[in-house]
Amino acid sequence: TFFGDAPVVLVLATQAQVWKEAPHVWPTLQLVGAVMQSIQLAAAERGIGSCCMTGPLHSRHVHARLLQLESPWEIVAILPLGYPERMPSARPRKPLSDVLRWIPHQPLSAKGMAEVTHQKTNSLRQARFLEVLKSRRNVYNFLPYPVPHEEIEQIIDLVRLSPNSLNQQKWRFLALTDREMSGKISEAMIAKASQVTDRARAGVQVLPKEMAFLDTPDTPEAENLAENPQAWLHFITERAQCLSKAPVLVAVCNEVLPFGSTSDQWNDIESIGCAVETLMLEAAARGYSSAWMTSPLIAWQEVDQILGVQDPWRTVSLVPLGVEIS
Repeated sequence: TFFGDAPVVLVLATQAQVWKEAPHVWPTLQLVGAVMQSIQLAAAERGIGSCCMTGPLHSRHVHARLLQLESPWEIVAILPLGYPERMPSARPRKPLSDVLRWIPHQPLSAKGMAEVTHQKTNSLRQARFLEVLKSRRNVYNFLPYPVPHEEIEQIIDLVRLSPNSLNQQKWRFLALTDREMSGKISEAMIAKASQVTDRARAGVQVLPKEMAFLDTPDTPEAENLAENPQAWLHFITERAQCLSKAPVLVAVCNEVLPFGSTSDQWNDIESIGCAVETLMLEAAARGYSSAWMTSPLIAWQEVDQILGVQDPWRTVSLVPLGVEIS
């Protein structure tokens, strides 16, 4: 009855046959969360209220029949919209110290600070939101300028306010500025991709399953990768080079154990998507570029080991961030 009273209800559906192969990363569901966050922020800009919902998904098959949605489409989220009868009070959030951890790094030099300061703009709170939303793009090449710690902390401080399921805040953020560790992640990606490529060349059907981790799962480019092991290796190598050169790498972790195989945990991973979208929009408002990545998690065990991520947490997204080469 809650969403039944809303003037407008957006129903989000995806094609599920590929992404379910990556049960703790679920890139497509993260994209759903990012889309919902953009819609909610754009709606709030106009005074329209909203609420991400996955609770009604227990009857998603009934909803699909009513909406005449057929396989392979599957409903993954519901977003009611309307003018609020009253504005709810802000819900308490965990302090920044509980959700952000810095990986050891070298102190920021005065020269680096001077070089990067001119790139900054206002935060998302002051920027013209629609301009930021329309102009933000995934960027994979960065200048070697460091990003001040204060900037990253202020960005994550805003990310804490992102919508999330039942206000459980099942997220942690690791800010990595150690190039040696970034290089290890890059090497692990390429090593894993090389193993997969060798098996694919030997005739083993591995690429479609491994593609479930890609951050381009539903594009023509991804379809070509499934048929071309060399293109697959080239794609992963390019992503790896981006990570190794980014001034800052933000690893986004989710409390995922036990692994969910039903819609019970979809809400948590969609919450991660909301948070990552907020992170990239806030970074863009400050003059920084970024990219959302799940492709590195073809080597998720190695990535978690390098970053020191332990049960019940798993790394589910990586966001390289810095000043774009342009």
